[in-house]
Amino acid sequence: MNKEKFTVEARAFMERWQCQPDGEMFFTHASLIWPVTANNEKLMLKVANPDDDEAHGAGMLRHYNGHGAVRLIRNDGHIQLLERISGADKPTLEHMVTAGEADAATHIICDVIEQLHATYTQTLAQTPLKNLIPFRQRSDGMRKHVNEGRVKTADRPLFHIAYDLCDELIAETIDLQIPLHGDIHHGNILYSSTRGWLAIDPKGILGPRVYEYANALCNPYDASDIVTQPAHMQRQAAIISQRASLDKNLLLQFTFLHAMQCAAWSRSEPGQKRWLACAQTAARLAEIKIS
Repeated sequence: MNKEKFTVEARAFMERWQCQPDGEMFFTHASLIWPVTANNEKLMLKVANPDDDEAHGAGMLRHYNGHGAVRLIRNDGHIQLLERISGADKPTLEHMVTAGEADAATHIICDVIEQLHATYTQTLAQTPLKNLIPFRQRSDGMRKHVNEGRVKTADRPLFHIAYDLCDELIAETIDLQIPLHGDIHHGNILYSSTRGWLAIDPKGILGPRVYEYANALCNPYDASDIVTQPAHMQRQAAIISQRASLDKNLLLQFTFLHAMQCAAWSRSEPGQKRWLACAQTAARLAEIKIS
């Protein structure tokens, strides 16, 4: 990420959109975020990395129109002006998990996803959103990264199992694809003191509905000691399965596949090890033969 370039872009759009700084800018793995005000309204200016999936998120936010998601005020390509979420002293979903309230956090995630998916209509099905990333493309990216030598040789057989499963799952769910947020996890759902729990940072994926829930079973990221426990993943999968009327084994299969995708994308050995641990837990629960 070229932070200097992002900062120049942010300043240019602050002037163009008549915004004033209202705090210090900060950087995520893929974006510059800057608290600003405009017309006495507290907002967030986001400059997304044009090469990251989040750069296409404005279309999904416009589609959601504030239903279960942060409001998009305006955008120009990968530059977004967003509603600023203020949650007072409400615990984050990550904190809820580490405090022993994982079930409650999972129910909140299900509530938010239900709101997001309720925006999908037959009319939209006939006139699809533009710039959605096909689920197949994400899985092809996994293969590409593996072929580039980003994973250990000893782990390659596990990725080949993921390839085969991916082909099977795509064939099974090809007629069930809808526009997805694509990155639902505990850190991407924030509490608004005025509007409740809201999703942020959509990627915009066209894929099977079940895939929307898979990432939640691998998170929070910094609570790997909890989320990789079979009993924990099994319990949360059961909650999601019941709430979303999904086949639990299918959900766990997609969780395995998602974790393998993330392992391939991870550029650090600790990160890759962490995602592989999630994948192995999901594989055992779904009775996927991995050895």
